[in-house]
Amino acid sequence: MQPIAMFPSFTSQANQKHLLSFILLSLLSLSFSASTFANVKHDISATQQAIETQQELILSDLESLSVLKNNANTLSKSIIDKRVTIKQLELDVKRYSMKNNNDSASLAAHRKTKYSLRVAEIELKKLNKKHADNQQPLEAVQSSLASKDAELEILAEQLATLEIRAQEQEKTAKHKKAYKKPKTKKRIASAKPKKLTAQETNELEKKQSQLRQQATLANSLAHTMLLNTQAVAIVPITGTPNLGHKPKLKRKTGSSQYYTLGTLEHLGNSQYKIKTTLKAGSNTYSVAGFKYKKKVSQRDNGKQAWLIIDARSVKRPEFLLVKL
Repeated sequence: MQPIAMFPSFTSQANQKHLLSFILLSLLSLSFSASTFANVKHDISATQQAIETQQELILSDLESLSVLKNNANTLSKSIIDKRVTIKQLELDVKRYSMKNNNDSASLAAHRKTKYSLRVAEIELKKLNKKHADNQQPLEAVQSSLASKDAELEILAEQLATLEIRAQEQEKTAKHKKAYKKPKTKKRIASAKPKKLTAQETNELEKKQSQLRQQATLANSLAHTMLLNTQAVAIVPITGTPNLGHKPKLKRKTGSSQYYTLGTLEHLGNSQYKIKTTLKAGSNTYSVAGFKYKKKVSQRDNGKQAWLIIDARSVKRPEFLLVKL
C-alpha cells in the first residue's frame, strides 16, 4: 500500500518546467500567507512526507531498472551465443558445399545444416527485436529516475527553507514572552571526516569506485543499497559517530506503545544497518529521538528487510527500508 503523495509526481523530462513552476508557486504562496509557526510546522511535515514518498518512488524505479538491466544482460549474452552458433553453421554449410559428395547421407546432412542455419538466423532476429524492445522501457525508467532525483533535490531545498523560517518564527515567539528560558546549545555533529594524504585519498576513492561499480551489477536492490552504504562507511572519521556506536531501534504500529527491535550495527562514518521483520500497517520507527513513518502492505507482512540509516547529518538522518 503506497502512501498518498502530498505533492504531484513529474516523471518525464517534458514536465520539468511544470515541476519548477509548481515549486515556485508553492514558495510564493508560503511567502505571502499568514506564515504562523503552526502553519510552517504543518508545511514542514507535508514536505517531509513528500520527500519520503519520493524516496519510495525512486526505490521502485531502482527495482524496475535492476530487472530491466538483468534482462538486457541476458539478451546480450543470448545474442552473442547465437551469433557464434550461426558462424559455426555457416562454416559447416561451406564445408559440405566444397566436398561435392552426392551420397544421400552427405546431402541429408547438408540440408539439415542449412535448415539449422535458417532457424538460427530467425531466432537471432527475434532476440535482436526483444533486446530493442527492452531498451525503450529501460530508457524510460532511467529518464523517470533522473526526473524524480531532480524533484527530490528541489523538495529538500524547500524543506531547508521552511526549517529556517520555522527557526526564525520560534525565536520571535520566544522574544515576545515575559521571561526568557535558558538557551540550549544546538546539536552539533561530533564526527568529522579525517584528513587524508593525497595517496590515502586516491586509495579511498578507488575502493569507493569499486564498491559503487559492484552496486550497479548487484542482483537485488537490498544488495545495491548495502554496497552504496559501505562505500560511504569506509570514509575514516574522527570523533564519535553522530548517533553513537550502538543506537537502539524502536517501533510502534498504529497507536500501540514503542518496543525495541534491536541495536543498529555501526558500519562506519555514521552509517548504520539492522535486519528487521516487516509488520503490516502504519509503522513509526524511532532512532535516537528521530521518528520515521512507513506504511507496510499486508502482502509484505512478516518479510525481512534491511533498515539503513545515513546519519552524517544529525539534522535529519536519511532512513531507508529495503525489502530482501
